[in-house]
Amino acid sequence: MNNKKILNILIFLIPFLLLISCSQNKSSSKADDGAVLNDKLTNLNISLLLDLSDRIDPEINPNQAKRDQEAILSVVEYFKNHVKNKSALTLKDKMRVIFHPPPESDNIPELVESLSVNFEEEDINKEKIFNELTPTYKNNIPDIFEVATSREKYEGSDIWHFMKDDVRRRCIISDPNHNIKYRNILVILTDGYMYWPYDKRNEGNRYNHITGGYEHFNQFRNPNTNLLNTKFEEEDYGFISVQDSLQNLEILVLGISTSKDHQEDLDIIKKYWSKWFDEMNVKKYEILKTGFPSTTEDAINNFLNN
Repeated sequence: MNNKKILNILIFLIPFLLLISCSQNKSSSKADDGAVLNDKLTNLNISLLLDLSDRIDPEINPNQAKRDQEAILSVVEYFKNHVKNKSALTLKDKMRVIFHPPPESDNIPELVESLSVNFEEEDINKEKIFNELTPTYKNNIPDIFEVATSREKYEGSDIWHFMKDDVRRRCIISDPNHNIKYRNILVILTDGYMYWPYDKRNEGNRYNHITGGYEHFNQFRNPNTNLLNTKFEEEDYGFISVQDSLQNLEILVLGISTSKDHQEDLDIIKKYWSKWFDEMNVKKYEILKTGFPSTTEDAINNFLNN
């Protein structure tokens, strides 16, 4: 084939190839734009469940209350970054702080109300709420911990009953007729032990409480026996199952901590909680040990970003 024929073929093909390339780039651009748009239109529905048991006792864990507050503020900042570029029309995000049960105090209902954000409400000043969000949390969260730590005794946190009776109603928006898309996220701040003095039950090797004071937990502490990887599943140890319908909920557990004498408790706690979440069909979850504020902030952002 002579050079003239080759040149004529190239002259014919080049515009055609350019057309295909432009078409592909436009399709890719539209797909990327669509992903960004969907992300902006997805509204956050974040619930922060605080374990106000003796884990926050200043005499036992002098830094825990401060760590919890820093973790909460990290979630608040993520929430703000998500909503800040939304238009008023698309801004429907929600966030709240919850307890189960709430500490007994006349001030608690008012404090909780001040920490409840609902941009779906009509006739509200969204810009004002946004601008005051961080100061409001910074001012009021310490008051909640002050109320909680001033009690004569710490009775525990009834997370098991919350997951059994309240989590769907309080933390999940899943109405199929709802025209707004929500991402339901529950952040639990807890050490991972579970205890409520007014209801301790078991069904076979399933329990609604775990602490080192009970044999069904303590037996797995000896790392030389490997019971956690054998007996736990073979004899069906775990939390009592409460439901299997949390497909629309993501759960981030923060603050898992163990005593210096029982570092192996971290693995036992994760075993109990992971099995429980799997049986509840939780959409996505992560169980993280307590750490430095910067580490916790990174972990929060990594979970919420993915």
